[in-house]
Amino acid sequence: MRVYKRKHKSAQADELPSTLSYDDIIIGSGAGGGHLAMKLAKTGRRILIIEAGKLQLNNDFNDDELKSYQNLYQEQLSRTSSDKKIKILQGKAVGGSTTVNWTSSFRTPESTLKHWEQEYGIKLDLTKHFESVEAFYGMKKWEGPINNNNQLLQKVCEKNNWEYGTIARNVNGCANTGLCGLGCPVNAKQSSLISSIPKALKENVEIISELSVEKLNYLNENIISISAYNPSKKEFTIKAKRFFLCAGSIGTPGIMLRSELRDPYQLTGKRTFLHPTLMSAYVSDQIVEGAKGAPQTIYSNHFLEDGFKEETMGFKLEVAPIHPVLYATVSDDYGKDHFDFMQKRPYLSAQILLLRDGLHPKSQGGEVFLNKHNLPELKYDQNDFFKNAAKRAMSILASAQLDAGAKAIYPGLYNTQFVSDKSEFNKLINDPNRFIKVFSAHVMGGAPMGTDEKKSLVSTNGKSHYYNNLYIMDGSVFPTSIGANPMESIYALVDHMSDDLD
Repeated sequence: MRVYKRKHKSAQADELPSTLSYDDIIIGSGAGGGHLAMKLAKTGRRILIIEAGKLQLNNDFNDDELKSYQNLYQEQLSRTSSDKKIKILQGKAVGGSTTVNWTSSFRTPESTLKHWEQEYGIKLDLTKHFESVEAFYGMKKWEGPINNNNQLLQKVCEKNNWEYGTIARNVNGCANTGLCGLGCPVNAKQSSLISSIPKALKENVEIISELSVEKLNYLNENIISISAYNPSKKEFTIKAKRFFLCAGSIGTPGIMLRSELRDPYQLTGKRTFLHPTLMSAYVSDQIVEGAKGAPQTIYSNHFLEDGFKEETMGFKLEVAPIHPVLYATVSDDYGKDHFDFMQKRPYLSAQILLLRDGLHPKSQGGEVFLNKHNLPELKYDQNDFFKNAAKRAMSILASAQLDAGAKAIYPGLYNTQFVSDKSEFNKLINDPNRFIKVFSAHVMGGAPMGTDEKKSLVSTNGKSHYYNNLYIMDGSVFPTSIGANPMESIYALVDHMSDDLD
């Protein structure tokens, strides 16, 4: 897009002065930072967006998985929890995770907003903001073809009398390539990369990519500058009047911890949530080809509210596309066993369960901390409450898949095997030496908003409780997970938070 040629610079490739000055600095260019930039662009202030990842445009996107993961994901798709037990998928490029997500768009569930009001005093009416972002980003119920991967989830729901629905997607002119997770090659996905950021760049906004923020520098109750570096470790100091952290729920707390910001109640990085995601693959006797077509079009919230009714976590049901490289990482096998595993890929529907963490006292989520290299990591303990909820959820889905006619299932367990009846599955899931595999593409919390300073770091308009010119506007302000893919919720919340800025 031509506007990037005029208003974008790479900290690595371009000769930039080591000291810069702006009115506003936005750190991060995903759902939070991209939308905020567009809203602030109307103010006439000089604004800079900083992104640690590269600028990649549609001509750079293709079906080369390895190159895409290297260029578009945090830690080249190798980010995990600190104990290596949870694989975490997050974008790292201009547009953040909106560049590589699967386009699924959901409003925050009403039960989540009600919980926030009752437990944290957060009263939000986001209706007009949802309507606004849905219109701008083209979020509407998918009316195109539903691929076999999603059709089989629909079949499981119908056979077991579970409620289900069709997902809204933020696309316009979708070619149904199935490559959403590798970047959209036809610019159909209305990500921040091609929508809000270009609109902002047409105003008094600039963007620098491949620039990592080390810390915020402050004097008394004001942030005065940031210290940053490029991949070659050249240092930059950038001054501004206002600072907006939009680096995501690992990146934002990481910057805050490195900056040693005031935090009298030790909240930074605590209560970080994941929608911990489990898999049970439905094995069909017909070709599925789960990587082809729109990745996610069917969902079920049939069990989403369970955590409010009993001692467990509710969960959402969706599917995941199974591209070869991504699928290959699921197995623990090697040699011939791994070859046989890969041979079954065309016949699998990868059905996933997204646990709704953070809504129960025994579900405290994880904690972002700084490792020995001063980089943020997420510690996420799997306590008995979590393990029992995960075991229950997987058992419900596995049983339903077999009842719906699955030839076999492949449960997401370590050192597992394909099983074709419930007794085999029950033996596996009840084996104390066999553990459930956990993934996540939704990281939330770690810098919560609220009205009580003992439980929050920012107010409900994103302004810091402790610094006059610091704001946090991304998913890290969520006090719990939300129970839905978070992109639309971040867009709507930032739309609300930025209304009073000038």
